[in-house]
Formats: sequence, C-alpha cells, structure tokens
Amino acid sequence: MRNKKQIKVKICGITELSEIKVINEVLPDYIGMVLFCESSKRNISLEKAKELLKALDPRVLAVAVVVAPNLEQVTAIQELGFHMIQIHKEVTQEVLEHISLPIWKAYHMNQEDIDLLTHPSIMGYVIDSVNPGSGQIFDWEEALDIKTYGKLFILAGGLHEGNIHDAIFLLHPDVVDVSSGVERKDGNGKDGEKIKTFIEKVRSYE
Repeated sequence: MRNKKQIKVKICGITELSEIKVINEVLPDYIGMVLFCESSKRNISLEKAKELLKALDPRVLAVAVVVAPNLEQVTAIQELGFHMIQIHKEVTQEVLEHISLPIWKAYHMNQEDIDLLTHPSIMGYVIDSVNPGSGQIFDWEEALDIKTYGKLFILAGGLHEGNIHDAIFLLHPDVVDVSSGVERKDGNGKDGEKIKTFIEKVRSYE
C-alpha cells in the first residue's frame, strides 16, 4: 500500500480566478485547464488560461488538457507556460515530437488501447471513463491489470469524497484526478468546500 503522502491530487477543469484562490489555499499538486475543446463546458480561452496561470501559486503544477491537438495548439500551450500537457484521443507523431512538455496520455476504458509507451516524453497515463468529464465511474476492477510500464498512474472518472478511499484502496494510483466530483450542484464551476474536502480525504488516507 502506498504511503498517503505519495498520492497526489489534480483538480481538473479550472475556469475562474475564484477557483484559483481556493487552489492557492489548499495547494493540490496539479490543476487542469481544458483548452481547444468547444464541446466542453469547462473549455477556456488562451487569454483566460494566461490570466489563471499568472495568479496560480508556483507550487501547483498546471496541466493543459486537450483533445487530439495540432502543432499550432501545442505551440500556444507551451508558450503560455504550462508545466505539462494531457492528451485525449489521438496524437500524431509530428505533434508528439514537437511537444517539449511532459505528457500525460489519457486512456478511456473500453475505448482505445494504451500506446506510445516507449516515448520519453510520456510521463503518465490518465485512466478515465469512456466519457471523460462526465462524472461516470468505470469498473475499477478492469484497471487492475493495466500496466503503465513505470509511468505515473493517474486515476480519473467519477471520483468524489465519498468513493476516493475505496478507489485508492483498490488501485493505489500515483495521482487522483477530480473534476465533476468537486463542482457546484448546478454543475457550473467548482465548489471550494468540495475541493478542500476532497483533498483532505486523499491526504488522510491510511
């Protein structure tokens, strides 16, 4: 069993300065910002991302979350000052070679195969539900046999304060990644108290 101090937390889908204020108080290890994904309610502009990054405590690492990014998008992300990039769906070899940031590659259960395992830029794998950002939980038992080949195992998909200890107990991830589980009841924006409670739950795990 991992020591509780080894389990890191990512709060994903940050969209507002008020959320950054909470983040700077509780200091999760990572935050995620969704870019170039108009279909997501959590999508923000490059201008907004720049504003949020400027206000973010430097002890928190910022992850740009994108879907099948192109060269122009990757260049813009790197110029903004993100610490890493999280890629959902496909990524071309050309784009992959252009990325200088550490990469988290998302893997949607029952939807695609883990690939690119040998590329040196891939730091970890986000094991997520088929519909990322939906708050849906996948069958955690299915993830027991996934080999991440020494990369970080980032667990996402329907996590919240009520199930996070069970998820940690079963899968022992390196990082837990939450978005919908810390949102307001109406689904618009993050709930500061939920963020605080979730982080406390993770850090209190024994």
